[in-house]
Amino acid sequence: MSVKMQRIDLANEGDVLSTRRRGRTVGRAAHDLLEKSDCLLLSFFGVEVASPPFLDELLQALRPATFGGDSGRLLLIVGLNDDVCESLKMVLDRRKLALAMLKGNKVELLGGAEQLEQTLREAVELGVFTAPELAERLAIKLPALHQRLRALTDAGAIARQPDTSAERGKRHTYTAPSGKTLREAEMSLRTLEHA
Repeated sequence: MSVKMQRIDLANEGDVLSTRRRGRTVGRAAHDLLEKSDCLLLSFFGVEVASPPFLDELLQALRPATFGGDSGRLLLIVGLNDDVCESLKMVLDRRKLALAMLKGNKVELLGGAEQLEQTLREAVELGVFTAPELAERLAIKLPALHQRLRALTDAGAIARQPDTSAERGKRHTYTAPSGKTLREAEMSLRTLEHA
């Protein structure tokens, strides 16, 4: 499974990211980039501090690109130090949101309930799946799973597309690339940028 990834290096904005206005500006640019790709990697490498107002505006600007519908887009963060991670968790908790994080060769969830993390782990194991396939694997009922899938697609942790092979009704397929696949896409992107 290949992933068309774009990356924003937030350290290009400075090692201290603050103010709502700046967060909104960076968020709009990130939103536009996410609209044109399968996956956006928000890189915090080199960022020492990010204020909660900056992070809140950044996330609010990105939210329409992943929230609801069939965006098919992934949003991941990478390179958080402890201070930025703590600020981001605070913003996510206040908004009752979660975000996918690429940590090494693993996709983890920052924020959200433990059952969302468990659902994401199983989704990544399957790669491409339907809701009934994942519900069976987790041994839960479809309505409960649909709530989890909605939260994970809104977070940008998994992508959802209409299933054109469905003979009746409305059905979707979901994609949850592995951390290894995403890491390879990131490394490929770095190679292209330095060529």
